[in-house]
Amino acid sequence: MIIFVNKLCMNQRLIYKAGIVPYRKNQTGKNTGEVEILIVSARKYPGQWVFPVGTVEKGESFEDAALRECAEESGYNVALGEKIDTFTISEDESSAQFIFFSGLVISENKVWEHDRERRWLKLDDVTEIIARPFKKVAEIAITNLKESKISE
Repeated sequence: MIIFVNKLCMNQRLIYKAGIVPYRKNQTGKNTGEVEILIVSARKYPGQWVFPVGTVEKGESFEDAALRECAEESGYNVALGEKIDTFTISEDESSAQFIFFSGLVISENKVWEHDRERRWLKLDDVTEIIARPFKKVAEIAITNLKESKISE
């Protein structure tokens, strides 16, 4: 388990972010049985779609932060899966280090950030819609899901 620690790196504040790539097997309609990935609308960049992700609070593990952010932003609880990717984005006076995990949806909450839209997408549609910084995460997650037993 990795615990958040505040850092200052070359005069830049380093912020830690953790996220989830939520997935499920579709249970209804013509796509029954197909694996789908959830994306949510971005607040910071209107019109863009992202995975549930947010800031790791002091003393919180990346895993706990990812689970919390997924529930808050999407309304879904997930079983934490494997680490997908880690990357850093630098902007002005700060840098954000992201870590993403996969997460199988296990339940839905009644309370979530309702100002966000949610969309379930077929695996092959995700990389066309997800915001550019998250494309590599999407590609790795899709490859992993296609190779796993859940997609059988």
